[in-house]
Amino acid sequence: METLSDYGAVSHFGVDTLATGIYRTWFALGDRPASAQLAAVLAVVVFLVLAIEAWLRRRQRFDRIGTQAFAPPFELKGWRAIGAVLACAVPIVLGFGVPVALLGQMAWRNTTELFTADFWRLTGNTLALGLVAGGLAAIAALVLAWGKRLQGDRLTGTLVRMAILGYAIPGGTLAVGILPPLGWLDNHLSRFLATQFGRPPGLVLGGTLFILVFAYLVRFLAVGFNAVEGSLVRIGPNLDEASRLLGCNPWQTLWRIHLPLLRGGIFSAILLVFVDVMKELPATLVLHPVNLETLAVRTHQYASDEQLAAAAAPALTILGAGCCRF
Repeated sequence: METLSDYGAVSHFGVDTLATGIYRTWFALGDRPASAQLAAVLAVVVFLVLAIEAWLRRRQRFDRIGTQAFAPPFELKGWRAIGAVLACAVPIVLGFGVPVALLGQMAWRNTTELFTADFWRLTGNTLALGLVAGGLAAIAALVLAWGKRLQGDRLTGTLVRMAILGYAIPGGTLAVGILPPLGWLDNHLSRFLATQFGRPPGLVLGGTLFILVFAYLVRFLAVGFNAVEGSLVRIGPNLDEASRLLGCNPWQTLWRIHLPLLRGGIFSAILLVFVDVMKELPATLVLHPVNLETLAVRTHQYASDEQLAAAAAPALTILGAGCCRF
């Protein structure tokens, strides 16, 4: 899924994919219907992969056993131990260590980039977007997880799965899919306000932070939901039953018992969504307002112009935020 939705790497190395085709037809050619068609094809591919994965797991079952027997550990020695360490170190060194070292060297030679007002403005924009999207995603995830716990029927579970399906959709496809319905709503809202106040206000939703945060919420709700639900399932139903016996309704149970126990899961949801928003590029490129850029967008612009030294500082900032996930 991440490979299908990736735009920055394939664009930088000149690889033609459906993701790059969506942006090329949208921005370079100005052909929005063709861009929507490519986005639809990419969405079909994604759902086909999901359907195949669900079909392969259709007969999968798990059983719990009372006692577990573990095999004794086998310790490698000599050249086998050295070979195992080298085999595990190769992807870390080549995929993380070398790039970070090169970026750090370029950033050290171009330290003036760190002290510019533009860099801190981009950092502030990215942090604000991440915190807002993370907070909203945590609230929405809590509502979905709590509703699923209260109801527990098949319909509620299906609706929850549909609500978190946006994580499987590439960011570019999601952005192209969001624009038509929000544009239709924007036009009707503008006409209504013009009728009420006698003057058309122009675009109300389009080109604003609302549509960008909405795209983040749809895209990364699953990340926050998994973190919140993972903490919620650890709370046994006996606490709910005891709370009801003591006269608390479901909302009082949520406020007095579950929320204090879910603080770690809610914080994890905010942090995970925050990190994903910081590095999100495809949806941000399409939906960001004209006067607002993020570190990911600026890094992509610098890399596209082969200004790798200038891109080092924002890239390392995004990388540092990504390390918070671990």
